[in-house]
Amino acid sequence: MRPIERLQQNLAISVPTLSQIAAEAAFEGRVEMEQVKRGYQENRRILIAGLPQAGIDKFLPADGAFYLYADVSKFTSDSFEFAKPMLEQAHVAATPGIDFDPVRGHQFIRFSYARSADEMREAVCAYRAVARIDARTPRFFVSTPKTHATQETSLPSSSMAWLVGIPSSPRQ
Repeated sequence: MRPIERLQQNLAISVPTLSQIAAEAAFEGRVEMEQVKRGYQENRRILIAGLPQAGIDKFLPADGAFYLYADVSKFTSDSFEFAKPMLEQAHVAATPGIDFDPVRGHQFIRFSYARSADEMREAVCAYRAVARIDARTPRFFVSTPKTHATQETSLPSSSMAWLVGIPSSPRQ
């Protein structure tokens, strides 16, 4: 039994050779990683420029991240309720801040920008086309496909909406 125990110990004590080879190869992908990083920077810029046009204008610092943590406290005290009509009416998904911060997260919503720049632009346009901000009460206009007529829906001030898989003290 002792020989099997020694074999197991030697296999479990050190990092497997295959993992060491993979880790070494990861350092060869710097060019590709810089491209991904530049893509995230552009997507962050698109959101930081586009969201204020829809009334969302305060963000926590997003350097080194792939998401934008936006302050929605002027619209709601419940980020979960804020995200629901965004998904249902604008078809834009965002994550309630309460999932990340049980104390102040109810005032924030998180937008991921780990998608393409075109998808970020599309999400911003979709949100702006659906949400019209009137004071503290977001209003959504739903266009019917055949007539292109609009029907206004007023939501409670504790809700609003916004963005696709697609995300500061003040803005960067």
